[in-house]
Amino acid sequence: MKLHFTSRQRREQGMAVLVVIVLLSIMAVFVLSNGRALGQLKQELKLVEKRQQRRLEPKPAARAVAGSETNGVAGANNPSAK
Repeated sequence: MKLHFTSRQRREQGMAVLVVIVLLSIMAVFVLSNGRALGQLKQELKLVEKRQQRRLEPKPAARAVAGSETNGVAGANNPSAK
């Protein structure tokens, strides 16, 4: 069984293949660009998280002052408290 294609049918099939290849390449570009954007967002999220942790962590001086007032003997070392 032989299939005979006219030149018009071959051209149409060739155009269909070309359209599919172009669409696949466009989709590949989208996938690659989305992957890159996702990586950049991940890096930015880490940076924001580090900034928030630094901003919200208690200062060493504040911890020392708060600790001395809450231990119940804050006035024991103070001579004017006697």
